[in-house]
Amino acid sequence: MAFLYTYITADGTNLNWTDAKTAAEARGGTLAFFANQAELDSFNAYVASGINYSPGGWIGYTDTASEGNYKDITGSAIGVSNWKNGEPNNAFGDEHYAAVISGTV
Repeated sequence: MAFLYTYITADGTNLNWTDAKTAAEARGGTLAFFANQAELDSFNAYVASGINYSPGGWIGYTDTASEGNYKDITGSAIGVSNWKNGEPNNAFGDEHYAAVISGTV
């Protein structure tokens, strides 16, 4: 299944995760998520190519259905991940969405 991956910036004044997901879908896409290592590598190469997405952007993973059990936006188990050391950590007791922060995922 092919997806048009839509990258929405999230700088705290723009869109929350739910609004970013809705905006991507309204444009015919989805928030990015990675079914396999090749897709993750492709995304990492894209962001490493010099695009400016500071301070980061939302990606298509959430644990809203079951705390601590992240799934992609289709409800499937995460195919591949490269979490920052110590993440996900549910900081402040209310982190339920994934983001790319300054660099690769």
